[in-house]
Amino acid sequence: PIEVEMLEASARMLELRQEIASGTLEQNPELEARLLLETGAVYEGTGRLVSPGNTVSTTTGTFTVRFRFDNPDRMILPGMFLRGEITVGTINAFLVPQRAAERSNSGALTVYVVGADGTSEQVTLNEMGAYENAWIVPGGLDDGAQLIVDGLKSMQPGLPVSPVAVEIDENGLTQDLPAAAASDSGN
Repeated sequence: PIEVEMLEASARMLELRQEIASGTLEQNPELEARLLLETGAVYEGTGRLVSPGNTVSTTTGTFTVRFRFDNPDRMILPGMFLRGEITVGTINAFLVPQRAAERSNSGALTVYVVGADGTSEQVTLNEMGAYENAWIVPGGLDDGAQLIVDGLKSMQPGLPVSPVAVEIDENGLTQDLPAAAASDSGN
């Protein structure tokens, strides 16, 4: 086995504690970590928490968390550059495609949705970070809301829209769905 030290901002730890206390984040019984190797490949196997940090660096504002990983093939060597992902818990949230959202001048995240009357409505959302090509949004949208993903530069509230169901791939590109697939998926 090998121990890997990961750095985390103390401000992020405070945010996580607040999210747990408010009930937004349901903490896992045990913290687990996974690693991305220098090549970008995901290391097979998860790490178990050995020791959480108990001091914050006054120069970087970070603390160290140590995880132990099984390393049977000695793929992880001391001094390697790795990226770590720590799973703290789960939240109930929407994943809003980044291409469907814009930032206002004040920094607020805004999206346009198709309203009940077939016109565009602007909605301001709070996001909790990003996951792949999506913003993590804990609320502010109704289940089944139809987000407008194309034509945002010329969009404004109250414009009539004709929605077309699309699928967004891992690169953030849209592809129109056939009409039958769109009605089957509830889009």
